[in-house]
Amino acid sequence: MLTLIIFLIIGSIIAYLAISNSMLVMLHFGPYVFSDIPLFYIIIGSLLIGLSLSYLFALIRSISTGFTIRGKDKKSNKLKVKLSI
Repeated sequence: MLTLIIFLIIGSIIAYLAISNSMLVMLHFGPYVFSDIPLFYIIIGSLLIGLSLSYLFALIRSISTGFTIRGKDKKSNKLKVKLSI
């Protein structure tokens, strides 16, 4: 139920953005020029790209931390075996 409420709120915000930012703009992306794109698409596209990149960086950091912890666990187990002998 909470998920449904959150999706409704996010959907309402996106609908408001779409209505209030419907003017057409020109997008210069390096040597390419895209004309007559609604501003709403640029806003949502930028948001999605930013969220995707932050998720990717968090995922890479999480994997790196996992490898570090696994290495320390192996070292700890080796020391425990060494002490028990």
